[in-house]
Amino acid sequence: MRIRDFELDQLRRVWLDTAERADGFFQREVSLQENVKRGQRLGAILDATGVELAQVDADQDGLIIKLRGLPRVMAGDGIAHIRQPYHSRS
Repeated sequence: MRIRDFELDQLRRVWLDTAERADGFFQREVSLQENVKRGQRLGAILDATGVELAQVDADQDGLIIKLRGLPRVMAGDGIAHIRQPYHSRS
């Protein structure tokens, strides 16, 4: 499913970040406009020698509409923006 298939005004946003994680280099394992499931691995933060410092997982189902392009990350930097359809109770 591509981003154009969603009604953008009916979506809830979630911003994943590196809070409480080590500084390093983000190695992504997903692509823009890819549908992901809660708990799915999005990538990892590595140190300069390639040792994994932290795993980055999706915290909800949704569509990746923004994904960090620069590999260098510091604690608190944004990693991904996942949009999930809003479901009303009506």
